[in-house]
Amino acid sequence: VTLPSNYILSYKTTIDSGGVNNGIVKVNSTYGHRLGIVDGVGTLQTYRGTLPAGVYDDFFSASGGTLDFAGTDDIDVLSEIVSVNNLTFSGTGERRLPNLDLQIVGDLYINGPDLINEHNEKLRIMGDITFDAGTYNTGFGTEAVIVFNGSSAQQVSGAQSFTTTTNDFNHMEIDNSAGVTLNN
Repeated sequence: VTLPSNYILSYKTTIDSGGVNNGIVKVNSTYGHRLGIVDGVGTLQTYRGTLPAGVYDDFFSASGGTLDFAGTDDIDVLSEIVSVNNLTFSGTGERRLPNLDLQIVGDLYINGPDLINEHNEKLRIMGDITFDAGTYNTGFGTEAVIVFNGSSAQQVSGAQSFTTTTNDFNHMEIDNSAGVTLNN
C-alpha cells in the first residue's frame, strides 16, 4: 500500500505479512500522516527521515516489523528512537544515524545507501547483519562500537564486506555466549 497523498489518518495501522513477501506500507515523500497504533510484522518504508505520527511500541518490539529508510535523498534517521526491531537501509544517498545509542532487536540490512555513524554512537544488534550494497562508516572514537548482543548465534554476511577502509568495524564487542560468525 502506497500512501498516495498527504495527511492520511488512521486509528490503527496493522502491517501484516503477505505470504511469501511481507506487507509493505510505503510513505515515500508524502507527509502529515497519523498512523495511530502501529503493529504487525510487515515493512514500513519511508523516503523521509521522520516517521508518520503514531504509537510504534508493538511494531518496534522483538515480535514486530521492519523499518526501511529508502529513496535517493540524504536523510538523518531515528532522531529520538532508541530501539527498533528490523532495520533496513535501501536506495541511494546518505542515511545518517542519530546522536544516541541505538538497539536493533532484530536484523540490520544495508542495501545501497551510505550508512554513517557521524556522532560516533554505540550500535547494538541482537540479530544478523546483511550488507549487500553501499558503504558503512561505523564512526571513530571509543564510543563508536558495534555490539553484538543477541542470545542465539549471530551472522554477518552479504555481497559487500566489512574489510575495506570505508566499511571496516573500528570497534566491535561480542556480548553473546552463542557467538558471531563473520562470513564477509
